[in-house]
Amino acid sequence: MRIGIEMAIQFTRIEFLTRSKGGDSCRKAAYNARILLKTRYRYKV
Repeated sequence: MRIGIEMAIQFTRIEFLTRSKGGDSCRKAAYNARILLKTRYRYKV
């Protein structure tokens, strides 16, 4: 008897964001969700 759910993960990726190199976790999350993120002061979209 097996307990739990078996699931295959086809595509996984890890990426480290650093603010000193221009990384922005909100922008990255919006890109991953394919949502256009607009901010007034930092990025021009």
